[in-house]
Amino acid sequence: MLLPPSVSSIEKNKCVWDTREENYSKSNMKREVFKKLTEALKQYLNMGPVTPDIVRPKLKSLRQYFFREMLKTRNTPSGSSGKTSGKWELFDSLNFLAVIVVNVHNPS
Repeated sequence: MLLPPSVSSIEKNKCVWDTREENYSKSNMKREVFKKLTEALKQYLNMGPVTPDIVRPKLKSLRQYFFREMLKTRNTPSGSSGKTSGKWELFDSLNFLAVIVVNVHNPS
């Protein structure tokens, strides 16, 4: 699992998650960012066999899971029985992805 220090590195590199970013479609730039994220993750977790090919789909999976959790919170009834945030431990850390959820479900 990616941990919050890695999440903050992801947030700073919009080209790997923000579809509105002009560099989002530049695969060479994204490849370099994934290399840097992989190195940071290896150092943080003190692991050896982590590659960008492992990190890239993991990020995609985290993003998709965040979207599902975000939609659950939006579809929850209001009042005392309604939930205001996701139960998932990384929900708040990945909240920067909310701008994408808004754009996907409310296109301008």
